[in-house]
Amino acid sequence: GSVTINHTTNFTSPINITGSGGTDTLIAANRPNAWVIDSVGTGYTGRLNEDGALGTRIRFFGFENLTGGNLADSINLSVLPTVNLATAGFSGIESLIGNGTNSLQARNNPTNDWVIDGLNSGTLNNGAADGVSFTGFNRLVGGTNTDNFRFDTSGRLTSIDGGTGTNTNTLTVNGANGSLMTLGAGSFSASGFGPVGYSRINTVTANSGGATDLAGINVTNLVVNSTGNITDSAAFSVASLTLNTPTGTITLVNQDSIAGGTFTANAISLTTNNGIGPLNTTTATLDVNNRISGLVDITNSGTVSASVINAGNINFTNNNGTVTVRQLNAYGGRGNPNRGDGSYGGDIFLVVTGGSVHTADASPSTANPVIVAQNFTGFVLDGNFGERGKPMSVMVKQRFDLRTRGAYYLFGVPPPLDVNINADLSLSYDSIGFNGRLLEIDSLGEFDPAIFTEIRNYYYEDVAIMLPADQRLDGADEEEKDEQKEGKL
Repeated sequence: GSVTINHTTNFTSPINITGSGGTDTLIAANRPNAWVIDSVGTGYTGRLNEDGALGTRIRFFGFENLTGGNLADSINLSVLPTVNLATAGFSGIESLIGNGTNSLQARNNPTNDWVIDGLNSGTLNNGAADGVSFTGFNRLVGGTNTDNFRFDTSGRLTSIDGGTGTNTNTLTVNGANGSLMTLGAGSFSASGFGPVGYSRINTVTANSGGATDLAGINVTNLVVNSTGNITDSAAFSVASLTLNTPTGTITLVNQDSIAGGTFTANAISLTTNNGIGPLNTTTATLDVNNRISGLVDITNSGTVSASVINAGNINFTNNNGTVTVRQLNAYGGRGNPNRGDGSYGGDIFLVVTGGSVHTADASPSTANPVIVAQNFTGFVLDGNFGERGKPMSVMVKQRFDLRTRGAYYLFGVPPPLDVNINADLSLSYDSIGFNGRLLEIDSLGEFDPAIFTEIRNYYYEDVAIMLPADQRLDGADEEEKDEQKEGKL
């Protein structure tokens, strides 16, 4: 049965209310109420407003369900190690109180939203009909569906458990400014506290006010927004990875491979063993070294200085900016890249839009090629490949295939077996400068001063161009010299 308390003023002495032994409900008056649970047996035994400050001084025995009034109700559950709201029988009670060691489990709602904003305290489904605040609970457990946990900068407790849901549970951690955030395998530390344990969490979003250490975190999805540098003190396992630190750096050195994701940083440095990508980056400085095997597949946005080394194939795309190449090395950076025998390890596929490709080498030479590959395919459709006086030094074993507006290049020895260059202007250099291998220009204004022997069929502003007599070879001069050799003149 049920008992409803309508009396809202003080009783002259405490009264006792006992349940029937079946399933009983005690309904409090429409006023602020303070409940205290003393024990659980056949129903709850406890007190309601016993201190007299709120009025009625009721003691109850054997009630399975407790219902609050229409104002603020709190309930002290310190004697219960675990409180499961799905089976507790509470309704109309807005505040739950524990002793600092209690566990709180959510109802099986389609979605539960937890906010931890103090020591062992926070809210669950704030603003909803069944929403509650809690304090003194150091372990939180989700329901059977989706649970979202959010730690504010002052939030701290012992552990959270996503529950037996559909593996869509999320954890958001907001770190204080200037503090290190550490994301480990099943735990995190932030804002000077921790570690906080977590389990059955699918997606973690870390908003760090300082540096962030990916210290072995193992989740499906990870998003890090950091105001400081992002590093990895241990190998992590993340299927989808988003790292953002626009003014900081990303340095990852303990990964066997990086499956993919999106990285934004002032500088990015990645050292792996068995492949990277497909990875999207936005950075001004990119350093990649994949040391053993696998594909390196990276797409960058914006102007970048890049060094990409792999003992295998490299796919590198850069959109909306110029690429300054320190190295594109598919040989793995091992041994002598100038060898003339055998495979160079892998192929390079390069696409650059909205910019050119330059070399970072102030004095390009065949001794230090910046591009090394078995085969090279490049598309630089909006700019040039190399610069006048600073050609791209290339060591390619088999096929060199390039489409660009202007090509300035220096081939190592031996040169590629097959060369296909589609360019408006193509200049080939050797160790002493332009070597005349191929020259196609549309105006003298494009021509870089160099040593050359002849200009044919060229007019500039309708004026024929001809070399001085002692530097040109025309038909008459050839016949005269031939006759001299034969003794005819």
